[in-house]
Amino acid sequence: MDLVTITDHDTIRGAMELLERGFEGFIVGQEVTVAFPEDRCKLHVLVWGLTPEQDEELTTLGLRDDVYVFAAWLYHHRLAHAVAHPLYMQNGRLTRWHIERCALLFKGFEVLNGAHTERHRQPLERFLQGLTPASVQELARTRSSRSGPGPGRRRGRAARTTTGC
Repeated sequence: MDLVTITDHDTIRGAMELLERGFEGFIVGQEVTVAFPEDRCKLHVLVWGLTPEQDEELTTLGLRDDVYVFAAWLYHHRLAHAVAHPLYMQNGRLTRWHIERCALLFKGFEVLNGAHTERHRQPLERFLQGLTPASVQELARTRSSRSGPGPGRRRGRAARTTTGC
């Protein structure tokens, strides 16, 4: 393994501790909880390459409270990211509308997670495989996303393994 990251929920403390211990090839990451302002639906977004200053901005700028402002901030800072376990309901409000909006806002989606079953993976894979330039254009037209990568940007898939200590 050449690179390693830790993406704790809403903190980089553990990642910074390992970095301070001198671990080489280590990328500071975080699993950021963000919300749609329309209905407070929560989702998690994996972010890699964060600095302590950027971590502080997540709180001081209130980025966790507005997924659209958060997405624009990610692109402004050119941070690698992926929606974590997209079909897992954080607070019972997740609908197809939210997933479609995420397809307009974010470039990456985690499709393999060691903590979740195939039940989460297969429908997401089908949805992502169905995203063509034309279908993304249609989503952009009907969902009128406020920000994001835009219809012409490619989306990626991420895999993550989760192991117990």
